[in-house]
Amino acid sequence: MGIFCEINLNTPEGGKFISGSVLSGEIKYAVDKNTVFKKITVSLKGIGTTSIEYNNSNKDEKKSTDHYTEKYVNIEQILLDKAKDDDGTTLKIGSYTAAFQFNIPNRIPPSVNIYRSDTNHTVRYKVNYYITIKFQRPGLISFPKRYKKDIQIVSNIIPTLSQTPVTLGEKKKLFHIFSRRDSVINLKATILNSVVRAGGNVQFLYELANHSNVKIKYVKMKIVEYIEFKKSRRSVSFYRDLDATETKTGSIQSGNTQQMTVEISVPDDALTIDSCKLAARDYYVYIVVALPLPHINFYLRMPIQVMLSTENVPPENPPSYWDVMCEDKDHEDD
Repeated sequence: MGIFCEINLNTPEGGKFISGSVLSGEIKYAVDKNTVFKKITVSLKGIGTTSIEYNNSNKDEKKSTDHYTEKYVNIEQILLDKAKDDDGTTLKIGSYTAAFQFNIPNRIPPSVNIYRSDTNHTVRYKVNYYITIKFQRPGLISFPKRYKKDIQIVSNIIPTLSQTPVTLGEKKKLFHIFSRRDSVINLKATILNSVVRAGGNVQFLYELANHSNVKIKYVKMKIVEYIEFKKSRRSVSFYRDLDATETKTGSIQSGNTQQMTVEISVPDDALTIDSCKLAARDYYVYIVVALPLPHINFYLRMPIQVMLSTENVPPENPPSYWDVMCEDKDHEDD
């Protein structure tokens, strides 16, 4: 039996389908001789897989690996069904076409292929979606013929973080052997919207008051990706700085205060993953204050969620700098 099959998709602009949208296309197939079929189906399938390899400190011991899977979508559309008829249906020599359409679920993770490694673990996490067509013939020893086409899906999230300005703070006390005076560095930041669009910008204001006896070397700001692999025999997680998101200021002398408005571009391929039992991917804005030795640097971490589009989020009018930054300062002067 010769079956020739082609899967054609109505691919959206950009080549990726969006969760919650409609996926449609057409199957073209042909047979080179009269052939009996019991069933012909086309399906949309999606599966996530995680492979976690545990690196042993003892080189003589074998590495152990855990494998986990999770199904996200399995929707079938029947093109031909004669399952109750052992004789099936005969398709004559020729070509055939059949249209199909699937509603992609909303709460599914995006297509990803992630590899992370450190001294203790090597992790591969993949989410794969595909269209498959299966030709089944009558008989117990007749094996189905399958054709498959991979697709890319990007998914949105339901925001849980604030979409209005949020202020966070951090304080660092420095110890000096020959001084009784308090040596404190105060950092306060306000992020204007914790829900941002992939390819958009995250905006925040910060004030750094150096009430210490040392000169701050610099202040560095960046977006950091955090991935946690949930199904594992012990906690497995990775932090990674996103490329081209780092910005840095100059030094701050003792007794001075630095006030800045900062805007960092979010990479196009950054997306929060919050609808998967295998893994979660989150993002944070870090403000790192670099101190001279022997003091230890400190940082302020602000969580953000990155989604496909924020067009349905009501726009907010950003407050003025002093509206959000100076209220506490007035109280300090009382």
